[in-house]
Amino acid sequence: MIDLQKVAHFLIIVTISVYGLVVAQPILVPLVFAIFLALMLKPLNEIIGKFIPWQIAQVFLTIIIAVIPPSLLIFAFGWQILNILGDLPSITAEIKSGVNTIYTWINSRIHFPQSSGIGWLRDNFSSLLKAPLNFFSESVSSSANLLINAGLVIVYTFLLLLYRKAFRKFLLLQFEHGAEFKAKKLFREIYNVSRGYLYGMLTVTLILGVLNSLGLWLIGVDYPIFWGLFAAILAIVPYIGTFLGGLFPTLYSLAVTTTLWQPLAVIGLFTFIQILEGNFITPKVVGKSVNVNPLAAILALVTGGVLWGAAGLVIAVPVIAIVKIIMDRIAIFKPLSILLSSDLPEKKSKLSNELDKPQYSLWEYFKKDT
Repeated sequence: MIDLQKVAHFLIIVTISVYGLVVAQPILVPLVFAIFLALMLKPLNEIIGKFIPWQIAQVFLTIIIAVIPPSLLIFAFGWQILNILGDLPSITAEIKSGVNTIYTWINSRIHFPQSSGIGWLRDNFSSLLKAPLNFFSESVSSSANLLINAGLVIVYTFLLLLYRKAFRKFLLLQFEHGAEFKAKKLFREIYNVSRGYLYGMLTVTLILGVLNSLGLWLIGVDYPIFWGLFAAILAIVPYIGTFLGGLFPTLYSLAVTTTLWQPLAVIGLFTFIQILEGNFITPKVVGKSVNVNPLAAILALVTGGVLWGAAGLVIAVPVIAIVKIIMDRIAIFKPLSILLSSDLPEKKSKLSNELDKPQYSLWEYFKKDT
């Protein structure tokens, strides 16, 4: 028999947790970013510590070294970002014009009936395409919030690095006596997965941004750095992101140029870069550090985007990877951990054989105690 009280407790906990994540977003987002940034900067801080004996000076120099590169990039390309924000309405109009051009070309050859839904699809497709651009505009234009959050992230990161040994000791004390070794192993795995993915995706994004921008500049597309970096950032979304990243500059070039070769060249460029990224860049740089299948990654990205917007999109994949690591160590959640794995086809026999026992069933938790 199912214990309805347990079900109710579970639903209440989930509801309160989701509500808390949404309400506490201004507090949690800078803190979570700071935690991941501190994990990324820990190796650099340890290297600096070999030469500087004072801990505060070590952490301060680590933060300075980490802040300089993005500051230089913002200073170098800030003028283009401001120009793009001013021209965003015209860019959106040009993209819609590109959609209409494709619709007109297809309709002239297939002759859709008036009652068909193709016209509706065209109009709504244009609206869907405007959403990411408007999202980008709102995120960048709210410069005050952006600066405040960036400042909080830097302060939190400084303090997390400064007190990291105390925080680590505190977390270890929360485990039962004798479980310290397993706890240390868990923390090490979480650290390796988070750092490996974040370093890897940062490297992949920079490589794709350079390749995209250089290719679009050679083709002659306006705003090559914007489109290139925009497509590189969208590439964090498996499959869909790369497609959208190439679709926007293709539609834009289709609308603003009178020749056909430029849109075709953009399609060829992104097809080549997608093949290069999928078969060489990402496997070599990121590898299997996350071990999460595309379905789980997309669901995590959608959930993160709904709850925390752009910040949720950035941290969704490493968070779901950490959740998977924790699930793998709790018997009742082991089947869910396998469902999240990138090697799910190879492990499906494990679900029906090794884990086909009552202690691995979620329903066992909701049964009445006898």
